[in-house]
This record gives sequence, C-alpha cells and structure tokens, in this order.
Amino acid sequence: MANTETLATIEYMSPESLNHSVYYKESDIYSFGILAYELISEKDAFKMDGYKLIDAIVNHKHRPVLEEGMCGNELKTVIEHCWRDNWKERCTFDDICKNLIKIREKIYYRKNKKSL
Repeated sequence: MANTETLATIEYMSPESLNHSVYYKESDIYSFGILAYELISEKDAFKMDGYKLIDAIVNHKHRPVLEEGMCGNELKTVIEHCWRDNWKERCTFDDICKNLIKIREKIYYRKNKKSL
C-alpha cells in the first residue's frame, strides 16, 4: 500500500485512492477496467469531472455502463470485476489474462468452425 500524494487522472483512480489517498496493487485493476471500457466503447468512461466525479465514484458507486451488444458477457464480467468497489473483491491480472485467453480461444474456435 502506498499514499497518493499527487492527484492522478481522476477518471482512472480507484475509489479507495480517491477517498482515502491509499493505493493497492488492486487499484491498478480498477484503472485497467476503466481503460478496457473506453477501448471497447470508444467513449469516455465518465461525462463529469472534478469533485462531482469523485462524489459519484466514491459515494454513489458510479461506474460506466457496458451496453447490450458492446461486448460479450464473458468480457463484460471480467471488466465489471475490475471495478468492484471493494478492492479485496477485484480480480487479479492473472485472472484477467486467463479469462481473456479463454475468450480469445472461443472466438478463434467459432471463427475456424465456420470456415470448415
């Protein structure tokens, strides 16, 4: 655990970092989940900034919405586990990698099955 003396980009900061100025390795998992959302959706994760955003994330547990059809259910589950409010309940990068490999294999299998 480390203290966050300087303010980073709020959109990617975990609730515990915003609320208590603490940083855990699981805080990076939260940031990864927000970034993954933005890559998939091609949208900013949040439409607000500053203190309104901090209040929404910390006090109201606001997260981006993965709309229907934006990605498969497996990927949606991975991303949503990344931004869980309690840092102890977030997945690990090892979990993320294993799940992404499984998702890739399913896609590859379906693609190759169609071409047979």
